[in-house]
Amino acid sequence: TICVNTDGSLTSQWGRYGAIARDHMGIARSACTGRVTSQEIAVHELQGVMFGLLLADAAPETKVILRCDSQFAVDIIHGKCEAHWPTRSVVRHIHRILDVFDE
Repeated sequence: TICVNTDGSLTSQWGRYGAIARDHMGIARSACTGRVTSQEIAVHELQGVMFGLLLADAAPETKVILRCDSQFAVDIIHGKCEAHWPTRSVVRHIHRILDVFDE
């Protein structure tokens, strides 16, 4: 099992995202961070999820636990609310990655 924690943040100039993947012992296996032009917070939260899933995809474990502190981002991914245009491309990437896990 690998556990991936994700986050996104926003300032007036920059959006930031990050993810860390830990093994069943809690030992960090991989991590990533990024800084992009500021958009809206949902975009950066979803970028954290997307890159976190890419970290998990590179790990040899078969079970993945994904933790995100944004209920809005989780609801968008699960289709409980509509992805508005700034988030749509990131959500499409997330769904493509999730399809790989389903195979």
